[in-house]
Amino acid sequence: MQRRKFLIGVGSASVGGSALLGSGAFSRVESQRSVKIEVAEDPDAYLGMDKCSIGGSETPNSSYAHLDGDGHLEILMNPDNPTIGEGTPLGEGINSDSRMYVDNVFQLCNQGKENACIWIEDYDDELSDPPEPYEDERRVDFYLGDNRDRSIVGEDNAIGLPLGECVCLGLKTNSKGLSEGDELLEELDNEIRIVADVDGDCTFDPEEITETGRISLAYEDLPKDESDWDYNDWVVDIDGTFTRRIEDGEDYVTNFLWNVVPQARLAGDSHTFEFEFDCGGEYTVTYYDNEGESLRDDSSSFSAGTVAIEVWDDTDEVLDTLDEGDDACVIPDEWAQIDVNFDEPGCDFETLGDTFACHGSDLPFNPILENNDKDVTVERGDIRLLVVNEEWSWPTEGTAIWDAYGGVDEDDDGRPDFGEDCDLGEVTGDVVECNIAVQLDNRLEIENDE
Repeated sequence: MQRRKFLIGVGSASVGGSALLGSGAFSRVESQRSVKIEVAEDPDAYLGMDKCSIGGSETPNSSYAHLDGDGHLEILMNPDNPTIGEGTPLGEGINSDSRMYVDNVFQLCNQGKENACIWIEDYDDELSDPPEPYEDERRVDFYLGDNRDRSIVGEDNAIGLPLGECVCLGLKTNSKGLSEGDELLEELDNEIRIVADVDGDCTFDPEEITETGRISLAYEDLPKDESDWDYNDWVVDIDGTFTRRIEDGEDYVTNFLWNVVPQARLAGDSHTFEFEFDCGGEYTVTYYDNEGESLRDDSSSFSAGTVAIEVWDDTDEVLDTLDEGDDACVIPDEWAQIDVNFDEPGCDFETLGDTFACHGSDLPFNPILENNDKDVTVERGDIRLLVVNEEWSWPTEGTAIWDAYGGVDEDDDGRPDFGEDCDLGEVTGDVVECNIAVQLDNRLEIENDE
């Protein structure tokens, strides 16, 4: 058991230290062999303790954390902090009669042999309460990284720390009712205890759920006053899997694997087809021919709100057999599989198993179609984009959607009126029924052709 010192000052005086009491033990060892066990400095111990480092760089608030002459971690928020006077102004203690949050100060690293549950022993009953109305608050609270609502004080708040991983902690102070020279944890002799228990009851990994979904996207690619509203100028089917992470009440998509299969291109013009996302990450697009042979791949990263993934820069090359308005169900020359990993914590959107608005205003991504021959761009929310939450049978060339589906009317401007619920209704005219599916060997196959 080693003592650690955390000094937290009000004004220019020490407000308190909290020494960490760490311990490490074997469950049981009995053998007649030479055994050498050394006490390591905190950064190298089984439960490593050091300044908080994120992405290989120490955080600004890690300047409060130091190793003393014995290699023990201490947090100094008082005049003893050696950073004072090193080029940047630094106060000599926390404010009196206030609360303060300090994110990402120090880190704990599991350098043992097993996963462990980590928490700070609850010391609240040993301290005098702050004055009303703050009596239910701790004088010093420790929380996860920069998540100020995620305390790790008390066994019920334990976090799982997998073997070989580190986690940063921040701290909150409450100096209500105190003044210069007071110490927040004086009644504890400025000591707290960190517990690492391999048999503890805590959650190590966030819950991950894999879901599947499918939608079709159908486009008009001309100006609105020139469109024939048959929604077959570019049609793609998207199906695949999503991985959702649920952690601390938050729900994010961390990865998806989509099959993007062209279904129709009954336009005389070529297009660029691309996806835009509201979060950043990295992706790989792998292209296959219709016999399942890999053609090429493209990998890169993207930032939120940028045109992130250009899938095809010339749709003419994908479905050139449909240039002259062939209404048959035709297998495209190639299709694309997109593997996206979002930056942590993930991207907040619903999966394709949900029902989206008729023109995609609520899509979690922006599927952009640009007409390469005319100054036309169609994206989510545009009436020229139709989002179908199931297999799409598109009108034959020149057949307006209100002549093909009973639930759509023609308005006074000669444009489709999908109604408030966007219910297409029953098929009443000529449509192309086409379900091109990806097989296990990556071949494309028409599963119905009527």
